[in-house]
Amino acid sequence: MTSSKSAASSLSPRLPVLDSWRGICALSVALMHLNNLSHIYYFPAIRHASLCVDFFFLLSGFILRYVYFDRITTGPDAAAFLTRRFGRLWPLHIITTAVVFVNLSLKNLVVAVFHYTGANLLLYHGHTLSMIALSLIAQLFMIQGMGLWTYLGDLNWNFPSWSISVEFYAYWVFAALCFAPKSSRNWLALALSAMGGIILVIFNGAILINGGDLAFFRCLYSFFLGFILFGFYKKHSSGTLPGATFQECLATFLYLAFLWVAKDGPIQFLAPVVFGYVIYVFAFAKGAISRLLSTGPALALGAWSYSIYLLHNILIEWVYYLVRLIGKAFHVQLFASVYDDVVRQVATVSYFHSLWAGDLFSVVFAGVLLFCCSFSYRFIEVPARNYFNRKANAISRLHPGTKMQRAEAAGLDPGGV
Repeated sequence: MTSSKSAASSLSPRLPVLDSWRGICALSVALMHLNNLSHIYYFPAIRHASLCVDFFFLLSGFILRYVYFDRITTGPDAAAFLTRRFGRLWPLHIITTAVVFVNLSLKNLVVAVFHYTGANLLLYHGHTLSMIALSLIAQLFMIQGMGLWTYLGDLNWNFPSWSISVEFYAYWVFAALCFAPKSSRNWLALALSAMGGIILVIFNGAILINGGDLAFFRCLYSFFLGFILFGFYKKHSSGTLPGATFQECLATFLYLAFLWVAKDGPIQFLAPVVFGYVIYVFAFAKGAISRLLSTGPALALGAWSYSIYLLHNILIEWVYYLVRLIGKAFHVQLFASVYDDVVRQVATVSYFHSLWAGDLFSVVFAGVLLFCCSFSYRFIEVPARNYFNRKANAISRLHPGTKMQRAEAAGLDPGGV
């Protein structure tokens, strides 16, 4: 009983305020991809929200070391860990991929039937059936982000899932690192992060975003800095955070200021430093902003963050269909071309002839997205996570005495992480 209590005291499976931050970043990415001309569109924390993906990577490295690192000591522990992570990512990913595939297939069918182009239902933008099959196999094994970006092109289907792909395989590297001698783990993590950063500097024009085929190295760069960050946090977590509310305000200001200035260039490589300070400060959850982020709506946003990330692109496609239909019905142009300073090219955006009307449209979109995500979380994510957690628990029970099995026996199931 004593060992169980000790384990419980040293392992808390959630850091809820950081979950809320994850939700904020996920919603920021969704609003960025909406491309709707409004005041929200021009807000730098939305325009440059591509860097929020690096916040996800950094936070994952931090959280996974927090929850799992001392519990993976044997092969069965690693297998149970990877089973949990697979169950957390794959089910919603494969369902959203299927939805996108059906959506595009129906779109091609409509073109073929109503425009008499003779378009083949099994062809998409000139790709052959074999290319489509290979792209779907890549999605099935979550390897679409592992150096296949150029090859797959617009056959990446639900394109935000590239980050899910690279993060899943970062979990394998993390599990392997758990078996290294304790004295060398931080150094190995630093080497992995440095390798990722150096490769991006050399082969990606010294910018962090738009890694394409180098996305896995982008993930390694931030993920293992998050791993190292937790070691620093652990040394200080038993104490108090001086000036907690002031530091939370400062961290929030730095987050917003960084997204304001870091639209491109080498400054983007400072993302883990700025975001790391945010994560470190809010992990203590001692200030006024943390109390706000611990309220029900903020926690719900965190719980739905994965659904927000994977569903938003699908909803955007459907919303744009609706906007086009409305424009044709009322003979009004609801799209405009603007210069996008992020991708440095002209982009097509929805435009309702008033930035305030655009704000309203963005808010309504966010509300509909969150409504959909509440159902996705309840009826897809939670049942799938519970199913794979049971599989992971079964692996642990077959090998009694491991740290993973003992922690689960003590009721420390971090399956929701």
